[in-house]
Amino acid sequence: MQSGVAMRIRSCLTVFFYGVLSLALLSCSDEPEQAPRVKLTETVLVENVQRLGINLGDDFWYSGAVLTKERIPHGGFEGVLYRQITWGPRGGADWYADWFQTGEWGGILEGATATFLTGPAQGIPRRIMRIDRELVPGAEKNGPLPVYRFDRPLASPRLNDALLLESRQLDLGYVGQHGGSWWVFGENGGQVQSVSDPRPGSKGQQSVLLDARKKGCCAGILAPLLDSRWAEATGDWRVSFWAKGSGELVVYLGNFAHRGRHGASFQTVKLWPTWKKYTLEFSLKEFSWRLMGLGMSMHDGVLVLDEVSCKRLGDENPTAFRDDVLRTLRRFQPGVLRYLQLGGSSLENILRPREYRLAYSSSRSDAPSGQLWPVHPKSTGVARFHSYGLHEFLTLCESVGTSPWYCLPGTFTIQEMQGLIEYLAGPETTRMGALRAARGHPEPWTSAFEHIYLEVGNEAWNDMHPYRHAGFNLRAEYWESLFSAAALSPYSNSKIHCVAGSQAVNAHLSLRLAQDIPHASHLAIAPYILHDLSQHIASQGAEAVYMTALAVPRFALAEGELGHVLDALQERRGPALAVYEVNHHPTGGDAPEQACNDLVTGVGAGVNLVDWMLSLMERGVLVQNMFQLAQFEYPGSNQRRLRLWGCALNMKEGAERYRPTFLAAEMVNWVLQGKLLACEVSGSPMLRLADFVQPKPEEKENRELRRFSFPALRAYATKDGKNRGLVLVNLHPRESLRPELNLEGNPRFVRWAVLAAPKLEDSNEPEHRPEVHIEEEELSGLDVRSGITLPPHSLTVLSWEEDR
Repeated sequence: MQSGVAMRIRSCLTVFFYGVLSLALLSCSDEPEQAPRVKLTETVLVENVQRLGINLGDDFWYSGAVLTKERIPHGGFEGVLYRQITWGPRGGADWYADWFQTGEWGGILEGATATFLTGPAQGIPRRIMRIDRELVPGAEKNGPLPVYRFDRPLASPRLNDALLLESRQLDLGYVGQHGGSWWVFGENGGQVQSVSDPRPGSKGQQSVLLDARKKGCCAGILAPLLDSRWAEATGDWRVSFWAKGSGELVVYLGNFAHRGRHGASFQTVKLWPTWKKYTLEFSLKEFSWRLMGLGMSMHDGVLVLDEVSCKRLGDENPTAFRDDVLRTLRRFQPGVLRYLQLGGSSLENILRPREYRLAYSSSRSDAPSGQLWPVHPKSTGVARFHSYGLHEFLTLCESVGTSPWYCLPGTFTIQEMQGLIEYLAGPETTRMGALRAARGHPEPWTSAFEHIYLEVGNEAWNDMHPYRHAGFNLRAEYWESLFSAAALSPYSNSKIHCVAGSQAVNAHLSLRLAQDIPHASHLAIAPYILHDLSQHIASQGAEAVYMTALAVPRFALAEGELGHVLDALQERRGPALAVYEVNHHPTGGDAPEQACNDLVTGVGAGVNLVDWMLSLMERGVLVQNMFQLAQFEYPGSNQRRLRLWGCALNMKEGAERYRPTFLAAEMVNWVLQGKLLACEVSGSPMLRLADFVQPKPEEKENRELRRFSFPALRAYATKDGKNRGLVLVNLHPRESLRPELNLEGNPRFVRWAVLAAPKLEDSNEPEHRPEVHIEEEELSGLDVRSGITLPPHSLTVLSWEEDR
């Protein structure tokens, strides 16, 4: 943002440029058009609007999401919690067949605890004694299936009853593989492995052994810390750990190829034979590499290591998150902050302090994790780990001033839901309340927030890796049992909302869940924009791509399944519809990478996305979350690197860059408060896809979409006491609009802000100078009432205080 004389000059030039462009376009028109007009009314569409929310995501150092102060998420080397939900064609009193092959998981699942989450045997744990492979009557076409043999008989399960499989590999710690928490290397016979030898007083069970006693060998581990494009590498760092052993340990900060004394900065530690805590401080004046890691290597000695920590000093906020993240979120002012999580973990694990958390896994698409890599090259599996837990997330939300939306592990149990409600809302005299108080929050979390949203897993309908086995919604009674347990808790609280996740393009699923889960307060969908983009459309230029991105979702709302679901839910007075994720989504199709990236990073994407979200808000969808805060790029189909999904491109202090999607949502959040009022818009040009995009000669489908028309001018008004807000969106790709306005309350001064750029694809990507900015100015109320110019593909926000 800018201010002063420079701001006024730039604002005037912006208005002049688009005014000239508009006059030139109008002079080419043969038909005079009615001047657009926006009239504010007192008709209330929504009583209590919420600011647009956003998904926080996990800490992925490699994609721009450097979120937490602590850069070692799995510094305790604890073991792995395996939790999967599966289902099958049939079963008996002491057996159950699984639709899905166990593969390399057989050794993990044999001996595991098995508990039905639905059906007549619900909630009673048993042990899997062995796993057979048999042809199952009624499912012979699937070939031999895994059949679990239980240790005792119970009532027979039904078709597709949900079975929770759980195995705790606590006597085998998790070090990691490439891409994980630790990278492991051993040279000339050096060994790295987990051992059950924790330091005295530890609440953990594991540590890691670096054995380099053989002459000439080396054993080491390296933790990826950050990409210096997204977070500051220079400055003062503190590394701490517990260790015992013999010989000298080299601790170093450097890039991923550095080893030992070749690091950018290193220190040598003389080891003691008994456990001792070491604290080292590094000062990096410069760091000339992109990727930064913390390494520890042993030569001619042996080391047992535990509870490793690495932080850059200087962050002053009291949360677990970096100052850059706090500053960015406070600028965005999200109404909701969502934490996405799949299955595999547990309530106990998400509440543990970092150094004692377990790694976890739920997907059979990955082989089970081994101790290390690459000494056992067949151990190619991976496990996940929490870079921050539930306590850290809630503390962040409280500091930012936003409502938390937490995705519980998709493999949650009724007992865990009961414990969670006690943790969130119970007094500190309860067991879970005491745990909360011990972590530093004596008061119930319900006293800190207006709303707390709880979702079970993420996209349980999704049958792709890694979603399968990480959740379950084939039988809605599983979620209903969890949500009813929350409602029946003695600490149930009206601020806690249970959310059932559904699919935007699946009206049948949404209506089934709404009917079968009466204790769900919200039904959440992800109405993404444009899942596929074709080479044919992309070849016609950025305007054709933009118009397609405008038309497709609006058609779905007006005449497609999304509108049908909204109407049906409102008619039945079912759960409120919410948005768990939304963004542009051109991951499918054969359009070139550049065309997709021009769409998702350009100013047109920002304008389109917020207007889409406001359109849904008009229809009563109050709780909405963009996807997501930080991520530079994503692998799309056909080996394309797509600039998805992050909107905060760079949060590093002094190098901040925000994509237009961030800037547009930030502007709208300034005025999303109080009531959403109806606006009467007249004289707007109508847009049709057929006027901007040429179909293929043989194309006959999508005629309804091509003929569907919608107004170029959109208006949304808010009122909160004497505070008024007006959001004006010009969706037209070419023409400026100058609507007449009537501003309620006779304001003397109006805060004016606009997000615009000459070209649809203008962006703030790192290859060039930022091209999209928020322009602000204070105008007189009289000037605004006479009309203001809305540039093509632009967002304008007005705010004022009534002066009656």
